[in-house]
Formats: sequence, structure tokens, C-alpha cells
Amino acid sequence: MIHFRNIILAKAFKAEEGTALAVEINQATPVAGRRVVIIDHPPTQGLFPLLEALVAAGAEVHLRDHHADADRDGSTVAACRALLGERAVVTTRAEHPACSTLVGVGEFADAVIVGDADQDGLTAALKAAGVWYPEGDTDAAVLDGPATGKTKEALSPLGFALVRAWGAIPAFGDRNRDAVVTQVATAFAAAVSGDTAGQEVLDRFAVEYEKKVASAKALATTATEPFAGFRIVLVPQGTEYDGPTLATELDRDVLVSARVVTSGPIAGKPGGFGSQVSLARTRAGEQAGIDLAALVPSDWGRGPEAGCISNTPFLLHLSPDKWEVFAKMLEKAVKG
Repeated sequence: MIHFRNIILAKAFKAEEGTALAVEINQATPVAGRRVVIIDHPPTQGLFPLLEALVAAGAEVHLRDHHADADRDGSTVAACRALLGERAVVTTRAEHPACSTLVGVGEFADAVIVGDADQDGLTAALKAAGVWYPEGDTDAAVLDGPATGKTKEALSPLGFALVRAWGAIPAFGDRNRDAVVTQVATAFAAAVSGDTAGQEVLDRFAVEYEKKVASAKALATTATEPFAGFRIVLVPQGTEYDGPTLATELDRDVLVSARVVTSGPIAGKPGGFGSQVSLARTRAGEQAGIDLAALVPSDWGRGPEAGCISNTPFLLHLSPDKWEVFAKMLEKAVKG
């Protein structure tokens, strides 16, 4: 959990994580008698328990989110609306490409603001707190889109500074990740407020980002293509690189790309697998009708313990043993 100002950046995936996060929030800043707004939190199994526990702690809870697209999430969205009534504003990304458009500037300045720890969640949380700038909503829509679209031309100078600084954040599972996210988020908030010191911090992180970009390009040259339409790279433990840059390099002219990594929810499972294969469908793969989630056998368990995280058609994370089996299915699907 990341806490700065009256903003907390965090997300709960499982039901028990939602309950635990509510306790953490209440410990960080007591919520009894206060408004609490949850922004940009998808309808995971942990969302409703989080809301329920905050309500039980005496908070006036609000929800602003744009992840109501999937039919499978309908019951969770309905439960949240039933609990919060008109304080639950849940829409789709087609209607609201960025969550910042679901809040007014300073609408929750006196509240506890809980946002997802990504660029969309951060910008929405800052707007709710009253820290904003003219191009904010336009930037936020780009920031919540594909990495390849986050260019200097598509963003304001502030938005592009955030992208470059965000690239310096360590990968999930790194013990320093939360500390660096806090530094970047705090610096961005300061820069938006006109503080030159905040801009200087963003620029310093941008230098680290450029180094990671160069590392990613070098790493991409080591990738192999076991079969036509698929590219995979082994990422040595401890390698620092820019994920979007590596993705751009790996995705070129293939339907699916993959990285073998030693960090992540499956790789880092205590007493678990030690590595994981993270697959991504490319734009060409989408056009070819590749659905990674649909390819996963129905009798496979889901979650880090089961060695299979499958939430969308375009991303899939597998343990090494699951990958050995899945690779044959993928080859058949890619070859058509």
C-alpha cells in the first residue's frame, strides 16, 4: 500500500485481500465519519469485501470505476451498486477512457482517496484531491491506453514526464517498488502544482528510464522464435529493463510474445515455482482471433498457487510446468 497526502494507492484481488486492505487503510488514516472514495478499482473478488469493510468501519464510501465491460463481472458490480446506491458510479472504458473523467476537480479533497497504483489511478486520485492541470483528462485517457500510444506527441509535457519517470519503477515483486512508486507519484503531484523540485525528480527518474529502454532493446535481440508467429525471450534474474519497450520489440510481426521471468506472482510464490512465463497477444494476434484465456484448459486451476493466472484474452501467466503443456496448444492455435 502506497500512502501520500490523503491518497492511498492499492488494489485487492482476493476477498481476504479486500478485508485486509480496509484494515490497512483504517490504520493509516481512520475512516470513521469520513468520506472514502475508491477510484479505478476493477471488479475483482476483493472489491466488494473492501467496500463492505470500510462501510462497517463507519465510512461514507463512494466508488468511481470504468471496468464494467465484462459480463463475468456483472454480479460484483451489481453487489457494489446494491451496497452503495447512487454513490457507486461504475461505467465502461468505452464511455470513460480514463477514470479522471468520473470525478470533479477537488470533489473529494476532504476525503480518503484510494486509487489503483497505475497512471490512470494516480491521475484520477490527484484530480479528486484537487491537484490538476488543463490537459489532465486528455493525458489520462492516453495513460490508460496501450504503451505504444504514450508518446511525446500524444501527451502534454507533464503527462510525458510521468510516463518516462514511471518507466524507472522496478518490476512487481521488487522490494523497492512501492518506495519508488511513492517517489514518482509525490513528484508528479508536486510538478502538477508547479513545484520545480517535483519536475527535477521526474527528470532524474527519466534518466534511469532511458537506461532501461536501452537494456530492453538489447534484451530483445536475444529472443528466439520456436515456431512461426511466436517470439519468446529469457530475462536473466536481476535484469532491469523497460517493459513497454521490450513488448514493442517482441511483438513485431508475431501473434503472441512471451517472457520467461523470475519475478511476478507465480515466480515469487513462497516455496513455489521460481519463474513464470508471461504471454501477451499482439495486435496482429487479436486480428487473427487469438484468445489466450480460451486456450487454457477448463480443468486448470487459477491463481498463483495453481501456476495459472488467466483474466483476459490478451494476457496469460503460467508456471514452467503449465507452459510445457500450453506451448503445444499455442503452437496449434497460432499456426491455425
